[in-house]
Order: sequence, then structure tokens, then C-alpha cells
Amino acid sequence: MTASGEFDGKRALVTGGTKGIGQAVAARLREYGAKVLTTARGPSGDSADSDLFVAADITSADDCAAVADAVLKRLGGIETRLDRLRTRSEMFLLSGLR
Repeated sequence: MTASGEFDGKRALVTGGTKGIGQAVAARLREYGAKVLTTARGPSGDSADSDLFVAADITSADDCAAVADAVLKRLGGIETRLDRLRTRSEMFLLSGLR
């Protein structure tokens, strides 16, 4: 499949984005033109862009605040978000990222 650029200019946040499904989704969003900020508890050796990675435990309110700050500073906001791991507190803490 060839990337069509249908996400050109879009900004995305992918939590758990350094391995497995999260990493695959982040890679596909980039392939389709999105600028993607990823988070995970720790970086993987092949994080796509260290400027667009935030080490964070999204069950922590302080870490969620740091992610929100990074999203605003590095991307200027987001149009889409994929949370690979969801709990009620994470959905609440990240819900303001629009």
C-alpha cells in the first residue's frame, strides 16, 4: 500500500508508541503524513524522533501534564489521539488535549 498523504498536516498523539500496536500505528500515521508525538514509560532504541517522544507513565497526573505541555509546545495541539492503554484516570487526564 502506498501512503496517500491523507493525514498531511495533521498532528497526533500515540501513547504506548514505542512498541507493538502503538509503534505500528505511529509509523503508519507518519507514513500518511502526520506529525506524531509518542509516549511510553521509556524510549525504545528505534524511537522515530527524540524531539517527538515523551517518557511518561500516563497513569500519573504529573506525567499527563508533561505530555499535554509537550503536545502544545512541540506540535501546537492535536487532531487525533490513540491511547494504547486506557484507564478512567487516563481518559480524564488526557481529555483536554484537543
